[in-house]
Order: sequence, then structure tokens, then C-alpha cells
Amino acid sequence: MSSSDIQPNLIISEKNNELPEDIPKILYKFRYFDNAGYHLKILTQNEIFFSSPRHFNDPFDCCIPIRFDLGTTTQRINWIESMLLRENTSLSRKQAHRDAKILYKDDPFYNMEEFSKFQINYLAKHLGIFCLSANYSSILNWSHYSDFHRGFCIGFDSKILFKKTSLIYQESNKILILHKVKYNSEYPIINRFKINTTDRMKAQILTKSKDWEYEEEFRMIFEDGADTNLILPDDAIRRVIIGCNIKENQFAKIKEIIRNRKNRVGLFKAIPSTDEFKLKFEWIKKP
Repeated sequence: MSSSDIQPNLIISEKNNELPEDIPKILYKFRYFDNAGYHLKILTQNEIFFSSPRHFNDPFDCCIPIRFDLGTTTQRINWIESMLLRENTSLSRKQAHRDAKILYKDDPFYNMEEFSKFQINYLAKHLGIFCLSANYSSILNWSHYSDFHRGFCIGFDSKILFKKTSLIYQESNKILILHKVKYNSEYPIINRFKINTTDRMKAQILTKSKDWEYEEEFRMIFEDGADTNLILPDDAIRRVIIGCNIKENQFAKIKEIIRNRKNRVGLFKAIPSTDEFKLKFEWIKKP
């Protein structure tokens, strides 16, 4: 099956040096102390990891299927014809159209379900995603992604992240984009015949259920970057917030790492409020 209809480089937007208005100045990554010390590499080596969507905790994430059943008979026959021409370049258009009509008669959804699955698998195999949040004060974010408030949260300079996307494209011709996730209460309908490839892929990659809205998520999406690392400049990291349940020895480790960094990083600690369900943040070290 051809992948020419689903190449991730089709999701590229216009490049410029201005940070889009819908992206906050600081975006956050919640982390915890894993046994191998891997998560600390963000602070010690400025290393971020682009995960394949297949590792995500939401079974719907990046798995929204393409709908072929909404197309007309003519649209579906034409689609089958285009697939036949891609798979056999020596086939004439007239013959391909004739064969498509025969295949459609035998199976009105010939190869369409397989194509939808192939497209989803293609995204999982080729796209790497680095998930960030605009909401550093979310109790749920700390519970779900920072080991029940025992971990830490890193604040990244969004403008530097955004500039990095342009630099990667200039150096490697690979696409690295930064986008806001949208949340819907209704399941997105991706009509193959009424949506272009760019909008279709954005719907699949950047749409989640409203159940996840508390995350206020933003995503860096890396073409051919599934399960790969990327080194950021030192000044990409602006602040670190310590969870309210962090262990003293781990707190000391974070402070040591920040002291040894080349750039100045602000250090804060989350503290539970005594009169409402909110976290407050104590300024420990000025940047």
C-alpha cells in the first residue's frame, strides 16, 4: 500500500519566527524519579524524548479512524482507482477505472478499512510526540504524570522551542512543529472525501476527549522521530517546580543539578493550600 497520501510532512504550517498567540510563554513537562535516572536527563543534558503514540495512555489518542462510508459511490470508485494507479504505474487510467468499478461491485469498501489502519500505524511508527502542558498547577497533572506529587515539573521557554522547530527543518529538512491540542465532547468525523490531508492529520494527532481537558496540552510533533531524543539549548529550560510530596534526598538532587547548570533556572516548590483545593508555589531560588 502506498503511503504517499499520508506523509507527515503535509502537516507543516507556514514557518516564521513569531510565537503563535495561542502558545503560552512557558510550557511544562511533568516528570518523576525513575530508577534509571532517565527523566533527570532533561535537566542534566537538556535531552527530551519524542514518544511514539503507541505508548500513550489514551486508547483513542492518534487512533481516530478515517471514514470512507460517508463518500458517494463515485468518490469511492475514484479512490479505488487512484490506489490501483499508485500500486501499478503501468496501468492506464481507463483500465484502472474499469477495474475499480469491478472491485467496488464486489466490495464497496475495497481496501478502505485496511488503509485507515495502515494510516494509524504509519503515524505510530513515524511520528514522535513530546507532550507539554500549560497548566503547572493542576492537581491531576501532578498526580498522573509526576508520581503523586513526588516528582518535578520543568518549565520550557516556548519561544526557544518554537525557534528549534525552524532550525531542525533547516538542518535536516525534517518537520518539527509545536501545536495546541483541541478537546471535543463528540467523536471527530474524518470524512476522507471532504477534508484535506493536513486537516485530517491534525484531527487525528491533535484531538482528544474533553475528559483530558485539564491537561491543557501542547505537542511538539517530530517527523520520523518516534522514540528518539533531541538536545535543546541550555536556555530552553527556565524553571523547575518541585512536587509537594518530594523526598528530601531527591529535592537535594534537583537543587544540586540546578546549581551546576550553565544557565540560571528558577526553582519553586508546590505547597498544598490550607483553605482550598489548590496548590500554591513557593519561590526557592530566583533565576
